[in-house]
Amino acid sequence: MSAKLVFLTLFSWICAGCTVHFFWQCLRPPHRLLWDRRQEFLASAPKPKFRHYAYFVCVWIGVGYCIFRGMEETVQWVPRSWVQYSEDGDDPIWRGDVLASTAAFFASLWLVGEMEKFAKKLADIEKSLNR
Repeated sequence: MSAKLVFLTLFSWICAGCTVHFFWQCLRPPHRLLWDRRQEFLASAPKPKFRHYAYFVCVWIGVGYCIFRGMEETVQWVPRSWVQYSEDGDDPIWRGDVLASTAAFFASLWLVGEMEKFAKKLADIEKSLNR
């Protein structure tokens, strides 16, 4: 049990670090330098696609968790009696959690994609201004 807890704790910290790094990189000037450096770092890896995908999965999980916690607090108005039972009928699932997890899934996909577009746009603007 303790090995599982240590693994989950480390994974949570890695996801949180990737999420903070991603947002810091997208929003902090000078954007072009950071963006180019990250692309070079990912391209220099032995398996660049794996590292790129692993990084974005960690970012997506971190953003999704933050949005889930926020949505969970937002849907507190949903009565606790609104539950959905699993196929076994043992564990009731509160509808607020279903709403929060659905919103977190789609909002995190949208937010990460939009931040990517935003960072690329800022890098292009800065590149055109420095010419």
